[in-house]
Amino acid sequence: MYFASLTIFIAVSLCIASIIGLAIKDQAKTSMISIIVFLPSVMLSGIMFPIELLPKAFERIGKVFPASWGYKLMADHTIRFENLLPLIIVLTLAICICRMLVHKIDK
Repeated sequence: MYFASLTIFIAVSLCIASIIGLAIKDQAKTSMISIIVFLPSVMLSGIMFPIELLPKAFERIGKVFPASWGYKLMADHTIRFENLLPLIIVLTLAICICRMLVHKIDK
């Protein structure tokens, strides 16, 4: 179960990284935007320290990031639908955005 959860989380992360890479052409800007997106995601998701230590406002903001849902999915040791659904929604949206960006680049 852990590896299935990890695979889903990695797929979501790679899709978000693909969106950043397709949308931004400059390598330096791509690195900067990636850090701006992924660092708060890791800090506010509960991966580095327990989310209960954060103020309630930051805890709510952390729930926006896919890393918090991926961490819950892996930490529960079971695949629960309430943890899986947000990741599937983000994955579907990210795939659609990537397709649009690729078609835009091809034209």
